[in-house]
Amino acid sequence: KATRKYRTKIRANRDLTPEESLEIAILADAESILIDWKDIEDENGMPLPCTHENKLLALRYPDFRAQVESFANDNDIFQDHDVEADGKN
Repeated sequence: KATRKYRTKIRANRDLTPEESLEIAILADAESILIDWKDIEDENGMPLPCTHENKLLALRYPDFRAQVESFANDNDIFQDHDVEADGKN
């Protein structure tokens, strides 16, 4: 949905600029990987709600985006959750 403006280039097999590739990655992470957060604060120390706009802002910070992607790729996190869920059944 959010990558609609890049579809023509992708379908035409045209090269995306590094900036366009980054924008697609941020949009994809915001829509499908980063579901929620807690203990995230704005520059004034106030809690930052997990809205789509705030996800896009936060994911523009390379260290934050790398941490989100690292968690998403860590199968052990999901396996631990599956074991806990199985134990409750």
